[in-house]
Amino acid sequence: MQGKKARTGERRMRETARYEGRGKLLASVTIGGCLAAFGGLGTALTPGILDDFDIETVVANLPPAVAEGFGLEAIGSPGGFIALELYQYVWLVGLGSYLAYSAAGSIAGDAQAGRLDMVLAAPLSRRGLLAGKFLAYLVPVLVVNAIVGGVVIGVNAAVGAGIEPAWLVAVHLLSVPYLLVCCAIGVTASVFADRRSQAEGVAVGTVVGTFVLSTLLGGTALGGLTRLTPASYYDPLAILTTGEYDLLGAGVLLAATVGLLAVAAAGFERADIA
Repeated sequence: MQGKKARTGERRMRETARYEGRGKLLASVTIGGCLAAFGGLGTALTPGILDDFDIETVVANLPPAVAEGFGLEAIGSPGGFIALELYQYVWLVGLGSYLAYSAAGSIAGDAQAGRLDMVLAAPLSRRGLLAGKFLAYLVPVLVVNAIVGGVVIGVNAAVGAGIEPAWLVAVHLLSVPYLLVCCAIGVTASVFADRRSQAEGVAVGTVVGTFVLSTLLGGTALGGLTRLTPASYYDPLAILTTGEYDLLGAGVLLAATVGLLAVAAAGFERADIA
C-alpha cells in the first residue's frame, strides 16, 4: 500500500513537471529567440568592431578599478567582447533574474490565488509539488541555452569571429548550474514569502545583489566574501578568453541548488496554507 502511494506521488510529480514545463515553453522559445538575435548580431559584428575601433586604448584611459571590476581589460579579444556583450551581464544578471523572478511565483502565486489547497488535495505531497514546480524550470534553462548557443556558435563559424567553438559550448553547459541556482533561489523565496510580489522582490534582489557584491569586492581585502555569491562560481569571461573551466564551481552550484531546495521543502512542509 505504501509502495503504491509512493509510485502515485512520483507519477503526480512528473505530471506536474510536464504540465508546468509545457506552460513555460512558449516564453522560453521567445526569450531564447530574442537573446539569440542579440547574441548572433553581436557575434557577427565582433570582427568589424575590433578592427575598426581601438577599444583597448579607450579601456586604458578608464580608471583601473573600473576596468578590472567590470572585466573590460579583456574586451579587445573576440571572446572577451562577446562575453561582456552577452554573457557577463545579460546572461548572469538578466536571464538569472528572470528565472528567479518566475520561480518566485511558483508556490506563492498558487497560495495567493487560493489554488494551493486544491492542488494538494490530489495525491501529491508538498515535497512532490515543490519538486515538480522546480523541475519544470529545466525547460527554460535548457531551451534558452540550446537556441542561443546554437545561433552564436553558428554565426561565429559563418563569419569567422575567432571565438573558440569549444569555449562557446562550455560557456553554455556551465551556465546550467548557475541558472538552476537562480531558480532555486526563486522557489525558496516563494515558500517563505507572504505574498508573490514579496517573493519576486527577494528573489531578484538576491540574484542582482550577490552579482554586484561579487563585482565590487573582487580583488579587494574582502574578496573572500565573493565565494558566498553564485556568480563567483561561473565566469563567462574566463571561459571565453582563456578557456578556464571551473568544474568544481559547477559542482558547488549544483550542491547549493540541492541545499536551497532542501530548505524550501522543509519550510513548505511546516507552512500553514489554510
